[in-house]
Amino acid sequence: MNLSLDDKKMDVDGFIECCESGSCSDLKEKYTGKVGEVYLVEEYLLSQCPVLKEEKIDKLIRALVLFENCFGNWGAGSSSVVHRFFSVLRSQKYPHYDELEEWAFQVAINPYIPFGSAGSMRLRASSANHYRQIVSDLENSLIQQKIARKKRLDKKRRINALRYSEQCQNQKSISEERKKIINSLSNIDPVQRIKVISEDTSHPIYYYPEDFSLLTEEQVGCLTSDTVNRLKMKLYRSTRGGWGRLSNKLNKLDFRS
Repeated sequence: MNLSLDDKKMDVDGFIECCESGSCSDLKEKYTGKVGEVYLVEEYLLSQCPVLKEEKIDKLIRALVLFENCFGNWGAGSSSVVHRFFSVLRSQKYPHYDELEEWAFQVAINPYIPFGSAGSMRLRASSANHYRQIVSDLENSLIQQKIARKKRLDKKRRINALRYSEQCQNQKSISEERKKIINSLSNIDPVQRIKVISEDTSHPIYYYPEDFSLLTEEQVGCLTSDTVNRLKMKLYRSTRGGWGRLSNKLNKLDFRS
């Protein structure tokens, strides 16, 4: 049997016979610790498949699995060409694929054969069909989680949109109400207007336009002590602008009895 990579002449039949007979000691001795060369052997032998009959392809794939088994737990590991070739056979709907897949699943020591993955799902499966069922269940679970997540997000978006709409409507109503109040106060005497503002317990002082704070010294002097006290309570944090200046004026007043 010629297995020389140098002249690219490999006896496929001899390779199959060697692996099937269990006499792989010469192969193991030659390729142990040389994963790169194992990869090339597999690649070359599988490249012969297009000119082989189906029966010979089946035997070659089985022989390659046994070939990798010579090298212990991992063989060529994820670098193995064999699991990639299984993927090609699966995509081409190879007639004997299911049988080959199940055989490889049960026999291969390299956990990457025949699916190309060596995760916990591969270890939990008792057969190739069981593995596919586990994968299918996981994929369905992920799909359901994605659907559920999308439903939650859609619901959250609807709720947020409704809240935003309500906030806009409320803000519009508040603005319209404020506009009406300001318009009604704009046409009355400043002293009377500031008295109404001081009696308003529903709105802060900055609810009203700053120009409502513009009172002359004479107008400030016309304010009653009750109005002044109420205004001071509303203005106790006002230190800037027109309302701050009005607060300073009120603090300078002497209360009348």
